[in-house]
Amino acid sequence: MPILPVAPTRILLADDHASFRAVLREMLEKERDIQVIGEVGDGIELLESLSSNIFQAIPDVIILDVQMRRMGGMEAAKRVTQIEPAIRLLALSMHDDAQFVLAMIAAGVSGYILKDDPWPTLLGAIRSVAAGKPCFSPALNYR
Repeated sequence: MPILPVAPTRILLADDHASFRAVLREMLEKERDIQVIGEVGDGIELLESLSSNIFQAIPDVIILDVQMRRMGGMEAAKRVTQIEPAIRLLALSMHDDAQFVLAMIAAGVSGYILKDDPWPTLLGAIRSVAAGKPCFSPALNYR
């Protein structure tokens, strides 16, 4: 029986730092099982891109920053879960405070990774979240 190819996980990047998005995109595009379908600079652009289908595909996972200009990740996550509940959300942030993590979970994210986590941690989180399994940074070690 032939092995059927598995479609790559479609990723949409949402972060207000263009240079960070560019580097992240470049690194992710080296992975055979990941396809970056687009990037946006804030939550408003994220919602507009989903409603207009500008990227010609619905992402499987949106990687979003917690704090962005105009509309941050918390509000964007709430709205995305209402509009497209099948999309998985992964927060990628520099904030490790429990208040941010808990607020993002309440907003609908399935994972929360820190920007200074090692690259394999981010890749593992993307794959876990895409598979429907929650994943959080090992550095989020709250007592």
